[in-house]
Amino acid sequence: MFRILFFLFIASITLALAPLVLDEKGYILISWNNTVIDGTLISFGILLSVSFAVLYCLYKLISYLWSLYGNTKFRFTSRNEKMKLDNLQQGMWASLSGDHITAAKLLAKSSVPHGWQGLSQATAAKAALAQGNKSQALDLLNNLDEQDQKYAAQLFIELEQVEVAQLLLAPVAKKKKSSSIELNLYSQLLIQQKKWHELGDLFPQLEKKKILNDEQWLNIFKSYFSEINIEEIKKRYNQLSRHLKILANNTYLKALLKLGETKDIEAELIKMLKKERYLALLDILAAAKNYQCNKLQNLVQQALKKQPEQAELLLCLAYIAKAQQDNTLAAKVFKAVFNQSETYKQAHWRAAVSCFNQQEDMPLALTLYQKYS
Repeated sequence: MFRILFFLFIASITLALAPLVLDEKGYILISWNNTVIDGTLISFGILLSVSFAVLYCLYKLISYLWSLYGNTKFRFTSRNEKMKLDNLQQGMWASLSGDHITAAKLLAKSSVPHGWQGLSQATAAKAALAQGNKSQALDLLNNLDEQDQKYAAQLFIELEQVEVAQLLLAPVAKKKKSSSIELNLYSQLLIQQKKWHELGDLFPQLEKKKILNDEQWLNIFKSYFSEINIEEIKKRYNQLSRHLKILANNTYLKALLKLGETKDIEAELIKMLKKERYLALLDILAAAKNYQCNKLQNLVQQALKKQPEQAELLLCLAYIAKAQQDNTLAAKVFKAVFNQSETYKQAHWRAAVSCFNQQEDMPLALTLYQKYS
């Protein structure tokens, strides 16, 4: 714009000075309808220059005033949006901190960027649920986009809408490209509903995408191998992949031993003993109450001849004796171990107390109970 005005200004000056250079005044006549305007070329050149100068100044003034208005409006809008976004951020932090009352208030006054509406509504629903406002929480969840509702499946379960959660997550098992969070949510739903067959079918996807760590797998296996008979435990174990079998082995052996099954697993326990995996062996033996492992007991006693002070070996012997109702031997071994370290007392006092009661050693049993219960 400035270049155009500058060009017109130069042209006007040229037109004004041309008559002087040529020594001719020049004459201009403009006639339009009944209106006639005439004058010299110099006067018209000066008039044109002044007109353009005035127009340029007017343009600059209007631009300046408009910028003032725009900046003021932008600052006000920006401040308002910032406050709403701050409310969203603080509301999320309040929810994570368990302050659901504050979270609900802040989220109601927040502004949500595109793509974050579902997360904001789900967080507000969780806050409402924590306050006991189940109807409000359910309304917020029902207003979620269908794509977002599956991520709030756990909230539907807490609202006793288990069937809704099942409908939202059931397609996950059939999809080839389900996300990690979808598979994790679906697996947790199946565990809560104790649908072990469906969970077993989901294991290959969970393992392939490495969704669960070893600790999470172990927690699943505790439930997966519980409350079923020996045949079903063996069937489920044999359906696992090689990697999962290694991971689930101790839990599997523990589950069988709890049911008194030693025929097929005593050999596995003996392998642990020979490999000096005493802690793993102790963990398995301590979980069961009634079983017969005579061969294992003999091998443990032979190992103790070489390592008479080995605490984990002694405890293995104590639990085997206890399971076989040999409370005299079990009580004797427990006493020997407890004299070695306070740590063993804290971990195994309950099992020892039952043996001491059977041996009419009530004072020691009462002392342990009062100290550690």
